[in-house]
Amino acid sequence: MKKRATTKFTARRKEIQSLSATAVEASKGAIKESKQLGLTIKLILNKQIIEELPSGERKVVKSISQGTAARTGLKKGMVLCRK
Repeated sequence: MKKRATTKFTARRKEIQSLSATAVEASKGAIKESKQLGLTIKLILNKQIIEELPSGERKVVKSISQGTAARTGLKKGMVLCRK
């Protein structure tokens, strides 16, 4: 029984790693293409939303704070019911 669970876990882990690598490649391609077309790019860096212009100049659009989930006592896996 343990062998099967470990195999499933390993397969799932490889699938997640593969998807993550694919997402990184797609993001890099999209950024490169946007720069070639002269479009602005928005990114999150140091808790700030930054807009990078085609000239390379960066402007801070908005500062963001940590989400409120940590302060409200919500935990991973909790089920929220709508009334």
